[in-house]
Amino acid sequence: MLAATVFFLVQHGQVDKKFKDSMLVAALITGIAAVHYYYMRDQWAEGLGSPTELRYVDWILTVPLMVVEFALLTGVGMRKLFWASVIMLVTGYFGESGVTGMLDAQTWGAISGAAYFYMAYEVGCFTVFTGSGPQGDVGTALANAQGKIPAAGRMLQWFVLVGWAIYP
Repeated sequence: MLAATVFFLVQHGQVDKKFKDSMLVAALITGIAAVHYYYMRDQWAEGLGSPTELRYVDWILTVPLMVVEFALLTGVGMRKLFWASVIMLVTGYFGESGVTGMLDAQTWGAISGAAYFYMAYEVGCFTVFTGSGPQGDVGTALANAQGKIPAAGRMLQWFVLVGWAIYP
């Protein structure tokens, strides 16, 4: 992750102006992840068990930043996706850690899962199976974009669909 951070920072000066913000956000995401992974490694090495809190701190910082990448590509959807990602992660943490004592893990997981599926719909993830179908504002903007953005959007849709499935 640290190498990726350096790469994004070095490449920042080499890319077209319209991609500079995206490169900085990517550097921020990988930089935050590098720091957290370093501390998570120490927690495991010292026999302190699962680094649940560190994982969720990392995710609550990096996942909303990944949402910013969609907005930078499409110009739409940032507010809805941002809040859905926060809801997904906070309720996922409540379910995994049991810190609230209010609801059981399955209920928190269902709330978190609903936020995940909402985000998957918004970015058009369900179109990866059919090539068409229902999609939200971001998915529509990705599909209608020019140049390499639709192809990049499809990769991001797969990333959200598969990669983010661990969060709820």
